[in-house]
Amino acid sequence: MFDKLTTLGRKRFALPFAAVLAIGALFGFIVYPMLVAPVAPGAGAPGAELPPVPGPLPLGGSAVMVTVMLTFMLSVFPSIVIHLITRAEPTAPRPQRIQLAVTRVLLAAAASALGASVVVLVVGGIAGIAIPAGTVYPFLWLASFTLICAFTGLLALRTWAGGIAIVGCLACGMATGNLPYEMLPSFWQNWLHPWVPQASMADGVRQIYHFGAGPANSAATYFLVVVALALAVHCAAVVVPSRLRARA
Repeated sequence: MFDKLTTLGRKRFALPFAAVLAIGALFGFIVYPMLVAPVAPGAGAPGAELPPVPGPLPLGGSAVMVTVMLTFMLSVFPSIVIHLITRAEPTAPRPQRIQLAVTRVLLAAAASALGASVVVLVVGGIAGIAIPAGTVYPFLWLASFTLICAFTGLLALRTWAGGIAIVGCLACGMATGNLPYEMLPSFWQNWLHPWVPQASMADGVRQIYHFGAGPANSAATYFLVVVALALAVHCAAVVVPSRLRARA
């Protein structure tokens, strides 16, 4: 496994991909929040205030943001590792590609379960925020499993497609999911908010933390649809002709 990681790490795409990933993270975490920071508090719709989540300040008031950021990042890095250790050679026979696709999905299930546990431990234990751990854990597992399945499926189908998906979610999704809808510029509200996974993740976590909803809330539908599409992408990565995979 380590020999394969070393070999793949020397590929020419590794360094540019890492650089673009870092730039996307920088924009998503730092630059964009600075651009929208001057928006006055209270710009939201009247009556839209949320019940507070108990916890030490300032994390208690940012429980949703912390949960979403941790869950997303603990989905991105496992996706890259899983792709590196399960990537099929262009000339690999179809039975081997099927085996690798099943392995990717199983690893996604295990990695998302571990990641969701870490998020619950960090937010509810280390940060000391009173969250309904038993309720939010299944939702976070579903969200993380969906992201890892989607990213690894796209990376297996086309490396550049998976890279674009990861960087796009980092650059456009983190602020979209972490900031209130009313504080987003119109482009983010109309074109990005309905699609980026962090927005649905934040909506589901917000329903659980502030309104006592269960894990099967309205936001879970988004992830069920996306995970079905992601599994279809894994199937496509198996049946796509080898000569096309060789050029990816």
